[in-house]
Amino acid sequence: MALRSVAQASTAKPAVALYRNICKELPRIMTIFSLDIPAPVVRGRIADMFRANAHVKDERVVRMLVTKGYLELEETVLQYKTRHQLLNKIDPTQLRTHVKKQSFMEGFLSGTV
Repeated sequence: MALRSVAQASTAKPAVALYRNICKELPRIMTIFSLDIPAPVVRGRIADMFRANAHVKDERVVRMLVTKGYLELEETVLQYKTRHQLLNKIDPTQLRTHVKKQSFMEGFLSGTV
């Protein structure tokens, strides 16, 4: 029993460290890409991405996910990503409630298609 809690604690620490590093770099990233989304909203979306993988318990998979997270952070800070790629990661289309969907015919008649 104690061994399991030690294993879970050892896999949680790198993920928490990654989240803290992302939060530290967030103001710089928002300035570089001139994001108009408030920082708490972005931080919440990042936390949701972490929560989506909270069920993972295998230490190797956790290490792989943390490594991928650090690579994503490095690519973002070094501007290997475009603004559009970053916005799709942070604000995916299924979460955009402010955008009204138009049918093809409505778009055609309004001249936007």
